[in-house]
Amino acid sequence: MAMDEFRKPEMARAVPDFGGLLAQAGSDTARRFCEQGQSVAKAFTEWSAELNQFLSHRIVRNTETLSRMTKCANFQDAFAIQGSWMQDAVEDYLKEFSRLIEVNGSVLSRAQETVVQAAAQPETSRLSAARVPMKTPS
Repeated sequence: MAMDEFRKPEMARAVPDFGGLLAQAGSDTARRFCEQGQSVAKAFTEWSAELNQFLSHRIVRNTETLSRMTKCANFQDAFAIQGSWMQDAVEDYLKEFSRLIEVNGSVLSRAQETVVQAAAQPETSRLSAARVPMKTPS
């Protein structure tokens, strides 16, 4: 297809008018996009805060364990401390996994609410391919 074929009126009408498309979207859709962006940012913040708290907790526990192990007089005490550390670590990781599932649940719930709200908006404010204005030939 040659470049001059795009100048033909039929081709010009086949290209959507994106300016009209954006105007048709309206401020309500723009607001929803912003809200969704804020929701994603909040989710990342929640995840980050949760993981930072968990990592800080594990660093403290690991440091305490190493400190206790350096003071051991024999291997039996060191193995007992190591066994206790492993049990605590497994419990901590399982608890953290549960917390992250909760955070995911709240994020997914908020995303679902956004989708439901968007679906509930009046038909007149929804974008429709049939109503997208086409460019007219110049």
